Amino acid sequence: MNAHSPRFLREAMLRAITSGEWQPGIAIPNADELARRFDVSVDAVREALAGLEGEHVLTRQPHRRRPHAKDVFDRRFSGNAVVVSSDIGGEDLARTRERLRLGLGSSGRVYRIERLALYQGRAFSFEQAVVPADLCPQLPKMRRAAESLTSLAACYGLRLGETKEHLCEGVADKLCAIRLGISRGAPISILDRIVFEASGRALEWRRACTPLSEET
Repeated sequence: MNAHSPRFLREAMLRAITSGEWQPGIAIPNADELARRFDVSVDAVREALAGLEGEHVLTRQPHRRRPHAKDVFDRRFSGNAVVVSSDIGGEDLARTRERLRLGLGSSGRVYRIERLALYQGRAFSFEQAVVPADLCPQLPKMRRAAESLTSLAACYGLRLGETKEHLCEGVADKLCAIRLGISRGAPISILDRIVFEASGRALEWRRACTPLSEET
């Protein structure tokens, strides 16, 4: 299993939908753009897109060339619905790695967010995200804002800018295994992602883990 496999790409694209990056009804990037983003062939991208269309996660509207994300967050649907639950910790002093990833000083404070996405009734993705407390004050009081990055930006009047991400394979640690309902050490894909707001400040650092085995 590697980043060039359609399944690996499928999971990365599905995360773009569950995170709110790809909004329902809005055309997603074309195959060439996605190939550059994930450093894969256009053919691999097209195969992954075809699979998501077959699962009714993406839909191709008449007279439009690019597929669109369906509203998979609508709780009225059950078959292909992705349901996201989130948990927010209290404001805390940023750890060394968090400071480095978010560009914070030694006294920088953060909120830590856990997000769990379910796909067809199974745990699909477990995310651990960190956001600067000064950009998102009183976040625990606005729990719905933490469900996705787009909700977070909208709640605080922030405009999203550049994204830096890296996709790789790894193994589930104890927490990841518990959240996803898989064995510790099971193979997973890991998306390490930093999203900046328009001013250039890092708004969120996220690590999203998805099972690569059939355990779930």
